Amino acid sequence: EVRKLSFAYQKNEPVLKDVCMQAQKGEIIGIIGESGCGKSTLLKLLLRFWSKDSGEILFNGTDIEQINSGNLLDNVTMVSQVTYLFDDTIAANIAVAKPSATSEEIRLAAKRAGIDDFIETLPDGYDTDMGQMNARLSGGERQRIGIARIFLRNPDICLMDEPSSALDALHEKELLHTLQTEYADKTILLISHRSSTLTGCNRILKMQDKTVKEK
Repeated sequence: EVRKLSFAYQKNEPVLKDVCMQAQKGEIIGIIGESGCGKSTLLKLLLRFWSKDSGEILFNGTDIEQINSGNLLDNVTMVSQVTYLFDDTIAANIAVAKPSATSEEIRLAAKRAGIDDFIETLPDGYDTDMGQMNARLSGGERQRIGIARIFLRNPDICLMDEPSSALDALHEKELLHTLQTEYADKTILLISHRSSTLTGCNRILKMQDKTVKEK
């Protein structure tokens, strides 16, 4: 739950003002709005990347300021528009989200993200070095690796910032199906400019005039 949340990067230039919203377990909440209206900022505040100026952010009734950072990141995870890849294997890049993961867990996360078939076509499969492959990956392939990370981590709350922006229609449909079935018991906040990505949302919130209104 968010209560009267306000935030500004610079004094007297608010990005968010008195934002109020709720999201329940099992809900997929879509968030829309023009570029620069504060959608991504809202998600980052939910992860305490920045300190809010005023208002409250509550997880299960507990103020975010009272939650240990490690516990917060164990239970709330975000996939952003840009997926950063490291000079290591594809398996290790996915396992960034859960270093203790088994190969079976990594592969299951990749399957759910729709990237397993592509990985299997590579000569070294999951052991392929990303230092050599990095420049050859498409935007959609990078994005699916980022989605595999969040599926591997399996948090209670998933924050997804334009998760399908580089996906084709088929992989977008597969992603939405996975969210609605495999992750039906999670809370998902989903930012997207694509109307097709928002079709499975329980509710859609519109960011407008520095606040949120239910559409």
